[in-house]
Amino acid sequence: GTQQSHPLHSFLSPITHIIFDCDGVLYAGSHFFKHTIKCLTHLRGMDEETTEQQQGQQQRTLYLLTNNSTKSRREYKKKFIQMGFETFDGVIEDVFCSAYAAALYLKERVKSIEWDASIEEDTRQRGIFVVGMNGIQEELANVGLHSFGYEFSDRKTYSEDDVLRTFAEYKKKYDIKCVVVGYDKHWNMFKLAFATLCLREIPGCIYVATNEDRNLPWKNSLLPGNGTIIESINVSTERKPEIVCGKPNTLLLDHIVDQHNLDKSSILMVGDRLETDIRMANQAGILSMAVLSGAASGDDIANAEELDRPHFVISGLDEVYEILTESNQE
Repeated sequence: GTQQSHPLHSFLSPITHIIFDCDGVLYAGSHFFKHTIKCLTHLRGMDEETTEQQQGQQQRTLYLLTNNSTKSRREYKKKFIQMGFETFDGVIEDVFCSAYAAALYLKERVKSIEWDASIEEDTRQRGIFVVGMNGIQEELANVGLHSFGYEFSDRKTYSEDDVLRTFAEYKKKYDIKCVVVGYDKHWNMFKLAFATLCLREIPGCIYVATNEDRNLPWKNSLLPGNGTIIESINVSTERKPEIVCGKPNTLLLDHIVDQHNLDKSSILMVGDRLETDIRMANQAGILSMAVLSGAASGDDIANAEELDRPHFVISGLDEVYEILTESNQE
């Protein structure tokens, strides 16, 4: 058929591995876009009706990579299945999130921290103070790291004396040498003060962030993202995180490439944010596709600096699906 000549076909032909951002690409809020599941299934090389391997259709490996740190990888998988993606396990190879990225980073990083609790007479437990949701707690626990701070979520009132007293108490219980900051729906003055005390008063205490997204698109509004929490800690401590583990950092992408021994020329990143998804792809030297179903607009792309410019632009996965299946029916 004549439609076969759509540039999307030649763009996708060398691609054997595709990494998708989630929010704004697969769904908006809590609903998948119309053809998301069909599109993923088709790109995987399966029949959308029977979800069996299609003969003669290109097989691809698909990954999900989100900057959200509120859920663990296990919780993400559960969420997608609950949202109606019953064939998740067969279609998606792996899901990665910035909480997991922070855990991967800290698993190695803690080896070079000078813990006081390694001195024999010090009986305190090593502790990581976390601003964030239990996705971080679970991912840190998976790599054997104990964290605390979630219990400060219900502090409705704030007093300076109270936070100083609690800080002194916790220092007796834990050897605190690390603060990890992720998106926190229970962010409060108490947590800001506690993080500030850790980073200002504990020698050698490191500061790690999951992601710096400024906003969170929700329905048709932009709500505050983790970048706003990071900024407030930066201001009160006069410090900046030593690493931001999520995109545009290539940490998770490098992990996928190493783990599966991939050739970079066969990988495509699909995302809706220029300064995270597309920048990461460009920094890593892989192909990128921007969708207009999330954060970035056509104008944003036209005005983007080179590092944030995608190789291909499309309205969304619905259009990808329509183009790819159109030519099959000739």
